[in-house]
Parts: sequence; C-alpha cells; structure tokens
Amino acid sequence: MNSCRLPLTIAYHLPAFKAEQLSIVHSLSDDYLLINLENHEAPIHQAVHFLAPDFFLVQPPQLSLYQGTFGLLQKIRATPKLATKCIVFLSLEGNHQLFNSLDLSGLLPTSFSVQDLRFCLQQLQQGLRYASTPSITGDNGPEALNYLAKLTSREREVIGLIGWGESNLEIASKLSISVKTVENHKLRIVQKLSLKSATKLRQIAIKLLDRLG
Repeated sequence: MNSCRLPLTIAYHLPAFKAEQLSIVHSLSDDYLLINLENHEAPIHQAVHFLAPDFFLVQPPQLSLYQGTFGLLQKIRATPKLATKCIVFLSLEGNHQLFNSLDLSGLLPTSFSVQDLRFCLQQLQQGLRYASTPSITGDNGPEALNYLAKLTSREREVIGLIGWGESNLEIASKLSISVKTVENHKLRIVQKLSLKSATKLRQIAIKLLDRLG
C-alpha cells in the first residue's frame, strides 16, 4: 500500500457471518481500514452517515429480516451527498429482485471467496457495479455469452438496467432516450432472445448482470 495515501474505509454489519466468512473480510485489513458496526451505539444508518465509509457491507441475518435490511439500505442511499457504496450478501434463498430495486453497487453470495470480494471492491472503485449471486452463476456462462452476442451495445445497456430493477422511465432518463424507445429496445430484446414474457426478460437480465459489469 502507498503510505502517502489514506486507505479506503470499509464499514460492515455482518452479525450472521460465520468465522470463515469474517476471516475473509478481516483479510482486507492490509489494504483497507475496517470498521465493525455490530456494537456501534448509534443506529446503523446514522453510523454510516457519520463515518461516511467508502464501502458498507451488510447481510440480512435471516429471511424474516430482509425487509428491515431493505429499509436500512433505503435510508443509507437517501442520505444527501453520501458516496458510500453498498455491498449486500445474499443467500440462495434471498430475494434478489427486492435488492435489485435499490441502487446498490455490489451484490455477492454468502458463499463468496476472497477473490470475489476483492474483485467486487475493485470494480466499485472504478465506478462500476458488480453482481455475482448463486442464482446467476454456475453453468450458464456459455448461455449468457450467447445471449449477449445477439444484442447491440445499446440493448446491452437496456437489459443491464432492467436487471438492476430500473423502470422504463428510469432507463430512458439514464440513457437520454424516450420511454417509447426503451419499449422498442425491450421488444427487440425479447424477440432476439426468443423470450415468452416480461418476467422471463427480467430473469435473464438478472442472470446477465455479472457479464455486463
């Protein structure tokens, strides 16, 4: 690490993590300043607002608390001028669409490796998003590449935003195009990929997130 530069900070709230998972997070201490918020007296969203870390790592401790974590992330993302990038860890059973509806920076499975986490952080530092979950990894690599090969660069942008849960209006705003043009792009994507419904399009879009960067 360059001693002339302050390290980037990572705040985390991972009370349900096992020892081996925490050890992966702790292995980042040579390159990042780590802050454990588990015993912090203030509410988590207030602590994140006060500390303004570069990254915030969180995992819903159990399925019944997914909605609570969703609310926490909403508060953090709504904090004015807060540049903290949020990384969420989800189990296979996790509601990925729920979290995709937020403007999250990173999405990782609870069965992540140190390489997964470091690559995610590197992508985020470059201003990119990163998503790698059990539901979009595995044997679908060739299939994903086959899908992408059929799409234009603009269609890839559209399907990427669909995967992140953006509405037609939000996609139009981010790409500086009309809502009608977005609808036309979606129609062409559905035709090119031989999809049967909008639901199937969303499922494919989520699967392609890690390929789209």
